[in-house]
Amino acid sequence: MVLWVAILSVLYIISLNNYLLFKILVELFSVYVAYVIFLVVWKSRDCLENQYLLLLGIAYFFIGGLDLLYTLSYEGMGVFPEFNSNIHAQFWIVARYMESISFLLASLL
Repeated sequence: MVLWVAILSVLYIISLNNYLLFKILVELFSVYVAYVIFLVVWKSRDCLENQYLLLLGIAYFFIGGLDLLYTLSYEGMGVFPEFNSNIHAQFWIVARYMESISFLLASLL
């Protein structure tokens, strides 16, 4: 419990001083969670009887990749200088569409 309070306190202090760094740290945590979901499903694919989880796990690998591109496309980052600022919104929309379509397709299995 003390560790979580310390982490949240540090994140709050970072958000007051440098919002871009705070936003990137939070987004990278969501990418980390997406890749952990993929790894758990991928390592247990031999034991899975239901293809629903396998499809969602593989989809979260690609969703995590799109979220990583979304994180790197912030205006202050300078990773994609030749593109306009709209690419940030486009990566987010594509990732959410992929997530919703994968949930829809997985329910058909």
